[in-house]
Amino acid sequence: MREFETALGQYLIYQTFLLATYPEYKVFLAVGKNIYEKFFEQVAIQLILQKYQVSLLVIDINQEEVIKWIS
Repeated sequence: MREFETALGQYLIYQTFLLATYPEYKVFLAVGKNIYEKFFEQVAIQLILQKYQVSLLVIDINQEEVIKWIS
């Protein structure tokens, strides 16, 4: 959970500064497929992601490919 708190804080900081400097760009939080399935699909985490409008990029680390873009 601590890693999520840190990642969310960094995401919000990047999102804020990017909006001020390059408003046409969008920030995505990249997460591995396994972590997404075990952690990010929990109802409580989904509520947080929705509240802060976090966009996710779900990747398969072994195959080095994007699985999902979630805005």
